Amino acid sequence: MSRGVRTGQESRSVSFDLVLGILLGVWMITVGLGYWSDMFGRAVLGIIAILIAPGWMLVAALLPSAGSRAFSSWSTGGPERVQVSSIERGVLAVGMSLCLVPLIGMAVHFSPATIRPGTFLGAIGGATAVLGLLAVFRRLQLQPRERYTIGGPGSLIGEIERLQTPGTNPAIAILLVVGFLFAGGGIGYAVWAAEPGEPHTAFHLTTEDPDTGEFVAAGYPSEVTEGGEATVTVGITNAEDRPIEYTVIVLLQSVSADREPFTEEELDRFEVPLEQGNSWTAQHSVEPSVTGDELRVTYLLYDDAPVDEPGTENAYRSAHYWVDVEPAN
Repeated sequence: MSRGVRTGQESRSVSFDLVLGILLGVWMITVGLGYWSDMFGRAVLGIIAILIAPGWMLVAALLPSAGSRAFSSWSTGGPERVQVSSIERGVLAVGMSLCLVPLIGMAVHFSPATIRPGTFLGAIGGATAVLGLLAVFRRLQLQPRERYTIGGPGSLIGEIERLQTPGTNPAIAILLVVGFLFAGGGIGYAVWAAEPGEPHTAFHLTTEDPDTGEFVAAGYPSEVTEGGEATVTVGITNAEDRPIEYTVIVLLQSVSADREPFTEEELDRFEVPLEQGNSWTAQHSVEPSVTGDELRVTYLLYDDAPVDEPGTENAYRSAHYWVDVEPAN
């Protein structure tokens, strides 16, 4: 055969596996953007796109040829090319996908992007497409006859028979070990470098359960006589990154049918200085000076100086309970 004539397999630029993998990556990006949400067979495609496609593209980029000199025979130490079959590549693809997907998730976590399923799927699809393009570039650097291609059913049967012969191909073991070490190292680094949780302040109203003696978010005063006292336990925990002098303002509010206050009265105001990481709890009582049904006792917490017109819309934290104030006899 002359040099100007090649067989169909030799003239093939890249195998369809890379084209299919890139298309799966693009499809996952579109799913992440909210398209193709009702596509038939989406679940099956999703499993393939997550558990196989990323790893297959990585293996294709690492091993663009049908064989590789990177894995010489352990028994002879010779430089002969070691064949990595399609079945072995499939096993490697699953293993590498299990390594890649968690790392992609961590990359999304540390990026400015919001953590949500769409972002995660888009990131996996983007990584798959990029690895697929790299694999295409790597295969195109080889002579057509050296490039890996997926064989037909007869070829797969021959691969199964070859795998049953004595001797172990070290390629799978080496790549899987490297992949899992890489993934484990990435996860370990993420745990080591992870920043503490977001700074926050916990603010709550509780009462003591008479049966158990525990403080619970229930059993608030529901009825009180004018001039009497309504008592709850106020709790504050400073989990910020600095000491704070909190201010608590207590309001008695009459509300409309849509729960919007139309009258309110300030019942009390006090300050609670707290160091970082410390908590404070104390019983607090109010004496309602007006009567009415379903009055709202609102506790407002400010981490800075409170504004002139305190309310739930400008407070740092807020909590409330409802009480009926009956007229005194």
